Amino acid sequence: MNNPQIKGIVSMLICAVLWSTAGILIKLLPWNPMVIAGLRSVIAGSFYYIYMHHEKIRFVLNKHSIWSGIFLLIIS
Repeated sequence: MNNPQIKGIVSMLICAVLWSTAGILIKLLPWNPMVIAGLRSVIAGSFYYIYMHHEKIRFVLNKHSIWSGIFLLIIS
């Protein structure tokens, strides 16, 4: 799958299926919403880590990323 357009379409289809099934399956869990949100964040962070490791992208902590994190906390 070297064609970027096909790769993008397949990625969006996979994303749509996962997003839809997550909404259905999340309602079946009798857990506290904070636990569910925390686990979803851990799973998302794991995927980010795997992707960044695979693509050899380094995480850089600088003033721009710190300010972005602060403002993200403020607005959410």
